[in-house]
Amino acid sequence: MYPRLAHFGSITLPTYGVVAAIGLIVSVLFAEWCAVRAGVSPKKVYALCLATALGTVVLSRVVLVLQSPQSFRAYPLLVLSLPSVTRFGLLLAALMALGCALVQRLPLLRTLDALAPAALLFATFLHLGSFFAGTDLGSRTTLSLGNIVPGDEGHHPVALYAAVFTAFAAACCTLVLQKQHRNGLAFGTALSLAAAGRFFADEFRPTYLMPQLAVPGFLRIDQIVLVLLTAAGMMFFLQWRQSGA
Repeated sequence: MYPRLAHFGSITLPTYGVVAAIGLIVSVLFAEWCAVRAGVSPKKVYALCLATALGTVVLSRVVLVLQSPQSFRAYPLLVLSLPSVTRFGLLLAALMALGCALVQRLPLLRTLDALAPAALLFATFLHLGSFFAGTDLGSRTTLSLGNIVPGDEGHHPVALYAAVFTAFAAACCTLVLQKQHRNGLAFGTALSLAAAGRFFADEFRPTYLMPQLAVPGFLRIDQIVLVLLTAAGMMFFLQWRQSGA
């Protein structure tokens, strides 16, 4: 809808980037609030969030340069200014965050409980950024929802679906965090709901195909991974029920 939020001479503010920046600030502050409920140091969680955010951006740029060295040599500023976050960059940042948590001697499960609702809130902002920018459109539909995005009528607004689901998941995780009596429940809730939400959203993305990894007549490999992640998150509740029995 609005890929560019504002223009200031030659400077353009992209809608997605602005919404993502606002979401990052709100999510980091929310992570501090969650840290108090989880029983971990808010200052350490705040530092961990900032280090992870910065590491994701920097490491994603490094991955882009390594993947396209010729493009970087030809257009260095363009490559470094790309707003994309690579999967490998995100994975490396997650490993870096784990290392930082261990160095700071943060209790792992309680730290994950504090970060889980904030991470889902940040994901909600990212999906909203995609929706307002008019991206992440799905397959064609005759439903009235297909007319929400001007100029791209007749397509499922997948970004809006994902935003609503992740907002619901963040609310559920927050409630679990406030009422939980065992470490890991909020994280397990986040893992299950995030994986289930991705599975749901992908069904409306016509271009999200992995034919080389497909299992004929069954699920794609990526879908199997999402099902396993959903089951892994539910294991936290199974252990909780067994311990409470």
